[in-house]
Amino acid sequence: MWDQFRAASLAGKCDMAAYVCLCAFVLDCSFSGGGHYLTVGPLSPRMIFAFAALALCMPKLLMNLKKYITNPLLLLFVVYLVYLAVCAVRGYRAQNRMNVLVSDLKGFMWLFLVPLFVATVTSRSRFEKVLSCIVVGAVIQACIVLVINQVCTMVPNGIQKFYLPFAALQFGTLNNISDRIFRIFMSSCPYMVIACAVALFRQIRAKKIMLRYIAVVVLCLCALLLSFTRSVFGCIFVVVACSAVALIWFYRKETAKTVKFVVISVALLLCLVFILEFTYKANYLNFAISRTLGVEPRQSVAITLRQKWDSSDLKKLLEGRNTGDEVVDEEIIEEDLQEEDQQKELDQQNLYMNITTESDTLRQVTMSELMDLIRRNPVFGNGLGAHAPSRVNGRDPAIDGLDEYFYLDMLARTGIVGLVLYMLPFAYIMLCCFRNRRKLCQFHGGTAMMCGMAGFWAITWFNPWMNAALGITGYAICSALPRILKEDL
Repeated sequence: MWDQFRAASLAGKCDMAAYVCLCAFVLDCSFSGGGHYLTVGPLSPRMIFAFAALALCMPKLLMNLKKYITNPLLLLFVVYLVYLAVCAVRGYRAQNRMNVLVSDLKGFMWLFLVPLFVATVTSRSRFEKVLSCIVVGAVIQACIVLVINQVCTMVPNGIQKFYLPFAALQFGTLNNISDRIFRIFMSSCPYMVIACAVALFRQIRAKKIMLRYIAVVVLCLCALLLSFTRSVFGCIFVVVACSAVALIWFYRKETAKTVKFVVISVALLLCLVFILEFTYKANYLNFAISRTLGVEPRQSVAITLRQKWDSSDLKKLLEGRNTGDEVVDEEIIEEDLQEEDQQKELDQQNLYMNITTESDTLRQVTMSELMDLIRRNPVFGNGLGAHAPSRVNGRDPAIDGLDEYFYLDMLARTGIVGLVLYMLPFAYIMLCCFRNRRKLCQFHGGTAMMCGMAGFWAITWFNPWMNAALGITGYAICSALPRILKEDL
């Protein structure tokens, strides 16, 4: 590669360097949330990589300007940006909330990534390397989650070591559900879902079952479980459904091998979760199911077995403790303490479930208020800065008025026209994939990214990813597909 770089023209060197910067940018997005683990003045590594890629990509963009300004996909994004500017002016004139208006503009500014990916990620090999960056970042992210979970569980007040830095570095949010269960929500968690899709489709392409792909799926799904977030579980469901459709449509001959891969991955995932539950006496899986379905948490099989192990004669012999009739009273006391401890744990989980109910109530109020805004002007919206009144609490002016419903936000601020214009480029990408479905069938990475992006569109119903760097990066990666399908395959 170094020889190729030395032999390339100046424009070629800039193109290669821009591609490296974009790969570093994608790696950053796929594990670091807001990307503020390191700052140089006001700049984070993510911003430095993105702006460097923009500067390095300019020679190629300018040399082929006519080609890019007539690109249908880029024209669709330009139309949306023009409309967004109109909505910003309307919001300003209507004296809508300025911090919300500015937040929307800052988020959509990341759309400058789209022409960079279109111009730079021009081959199947480059696209696959971008996906490899996602996988590496997702594995790093999963390891961070598992390490934090271990420290919080094993070290007294371990959560205090991470709580403030975790939020300050914008990795995500960290909360204690009970003394043994901690909710570790990573802002970049959708990339772990995409990494699972990439591993699945690379396995479909492989001739035999690959342990590294199994490891990626098991690690990422285990970390996603510890988020205890319903929208994340919904994202996984959507990606699984899309992957199943793609498998049946494109890769039916690989069904037996793929099913074997899935069965092995699920079995190892359950084994890993069982080991964690047994070790930490925490019913992760049951609580995740309870929070998702809204039912009362109950004790897991792993904890029941752990309690039996703790009171067994074998463990006492291994620990050098006495056994026999003379310690019956001690055993009874120990069992009572275990029952009390477990009941306390379940009570704490139920208390968190009540907090979840309160959060759901606020969400319902927010949805109702946003629907009122939508009804005022459903076609063109009320301009940027329109917001749900219930989301203004006066505690933090920077986030007052910001809420979680991307699609309702878009309809309230930009109307049906704005939402349709924003999603039209993705519809165009899907149309290109459909027209070139035979080529897409040979391009497993492209299929994986489209399935993963479907999860991004799903999860953004509850969290505003698609008007921020993380979601727009996924959008930009998908934007490279039409040209690759047309020219490189």
